[in-house]
Amino acid sequence: MTRYIFLSFFVLVGILLFSMASIQKVSMEPPYFLQFDTIAFHHQTQVTIDVVSSVVPTTEQLEVLEKDYKAIWAHLNYIHFTNDLKPGKDRFTERFYKNLSTEYPGLLPGAVQRKDLSHHLILKNWSRDGLACQLIDSVAVLQYQLPSGDSLFTQATIAMALYYQGDNWRLDALSIQNEQPFNP
Repeated sequence: MTRYIFLSFFVLVGILLFSMASIQKVSMEPPYFLQFDTIAFHHQTQVTIDVVSSVVPTTEQLEVLEKDYKAIWAHLNYIHFTNDLKPGKDRFTERFYKNLSTEYPGLLPGAVQRKDLSHHLILKNWSRDGLACQLIDSVAVLQYQLPSGDSLFTQATIAMALYYQGDNWRLDALSIQNEQPFNP
């Protein structure tokens, strides 16, 4: 008799596990390190870096920082134009992304397209473990394409904090100190 009780218990558990497995949705999205970032791939800008930190990064670390800095700006420009946050979620820290998404109204295609032309980075602080840095983008040249077809060029000073999380640098804080129009 107890044999039948144990057998029916195992059959019941098997049916339960099978039904739970069939209900579960499987996401076919590839992992982060296998995804191709088309927004960052098509982005081109000039970046120069000066280091004034007491801890000096290696040339390999500076190359990774430059590549990821360009990708961060590609996603910032994309958000500026489309208001689509999802493609750039891997370029921002969780706190920064959460702050972006708190007042998110949804997709609103913008009328003004922004393009960053050049940057001059001054690394103010580089952590000893190489996982955090604070920098000043002293001469960021931005071009705004207006709906009328005209272009407006601005020069900005921008303070940023970046953290190395996962496989890339992520933006944690951004403050535009000064942005003024100019004629190139």
